[in-house]
Formats: sequence, structure tokens, C-alpha cells
Amino acid sequence: MDLNAELVVLSACETARGVIKEGEGLIGFAWAIFVAGCPSSLLTQWQVADKSTAELMTAFYRNWRSQNISKAEALQRAQLSLLRNNRWAHPFFWSSFVLIGDWRWFPRMHTTIALPQVFLF
Repeated sequence: MDLNAELVVLSACETARGVIKEGEGLIGFAWAIFVAGCPSSLLTQWQVADKSTAELMTAFYRNWRSQNISKAEALQRAQLSLLRNNRWAHPFFWSSFVLIGDWRWFPRMHTTIALPQVFLF
């Protein structure tokens, strides 16, 4: 399966959780998203509040798409914006969000490069 997406965001409660499988490690949404072909996911580690999550997600997308910065920096700036707001300053409101996988800003290139054929005799 190829999701053909740069990022999957699951901002509901506890989306970063999973189960530990012997010989495999943690299996959850992050693993499934990666196996499905998406290089990065933004997930939550515990319960989140609706209103603060809406503000954080709005700030994240605004930062990432309009400022030409990495996903990691966009998330950091969104979290800092909540931290600086007295209403959402407690870490409960912003620190649950984790970026897993490829943190860079640029989108994946969906091109195939043809390599020249080399024959050795």
C-alpha cells in the first residue's frame, strides 16, 4: 500500500500508543503508517483537550505550509505558541504531540531516475 502522503496526523487521544510484540518492538499507528508508505506521522501520547488541540493543529499547519520550515520546527513553534498562552501553558495541552519519522520540510519526490546500464565483459 502506498498512502502517497508526506504526513499523517492523528490528533485524537493516545494515537501514539501501541502494543509491544516480542521480536518486533512497539506496533501501533506509527508502524502501520510507515509500512503503508508514509514517511512521517504526528501522533499523541495521552489524552488531549479538544480546544487546545484545535489551536495547536491550526498553528502547526499554518507554520508548516506558509513558512517553508520543517515539520519538526512547525510543531515546535505551534507548541511554543500554546506554551506562551496562559490558557494553554500547562504541558498537558501541548506536549502530548510527537512527530515520528521524517522530520524534514521538503516533500518526497515521486520520480523515478533511470540509471544507465553498464555491462562488464
